[in-house]
Amino acid sequence: EARRLGRLLQDLLDLARLDAQNFSLDVQRVECAEVVSLTAAGFRPEAENLGLELITAVPPDAGLWADVDPDRLSQVVANLTENAFKHAGTRVVVGAGVVGTSIAIWVLDDGPGIAAGDVPRVFERHFTSDRSTGRRLGSGLGLAIVSELVAAMKGVVTAESPVIDGRGTRMTIWLRPPGAGA
Repeated sequence: EARRLGRLLQDLLDLARLDAQNFSLDVQRVECAEVVSLTAAGFRPEAENLGLELITAVPPDAGLWADVDPDRLSQVVANLTENAFKHAGTRVVVGAGVVGTSIAIWVLDDGPGIAAGDVPRVFERHFTSDRSTGRRLGSGLGLAIVSELVAAMKGVVTAESPVIDGRGTRMTIWLRPPGAGA
């Protein structure tokens, strides 16, 4: 309970800083695949404790370079992974690659998915889907923070559901490689 309250407090502080545009971004050229792989690796013990399979789908030496804040990118991937853990049935996939002219970083779960009418609202503050696997749901702030941090790094985040046989959700961060334009 103390950890949950601490997380809620941190989420509220992050949102207040984002609202006031009083948060720091240390934008630098970053190999995103490395950030994604390291962040996902940190969640292996939690996945095991929850009885979930955590798959990292990042090609070695992917060369996924973008101008982002590596700590904030890690925070975004962590928030998406934690969110997927709350809804997954048996598996979560964290991946990265090039799609068209963009770098895509995604987190996919095999849970019940998001109702079609709820998909456009998932990045709103305090929104929580009513579909659940029985794990404790959050405050509805994590995905709002994700959306605002990704936008601050000049990216876009999208939600897609269902993705596998009428189930599951995929959250994708879209980033432009350096020199790709706006």
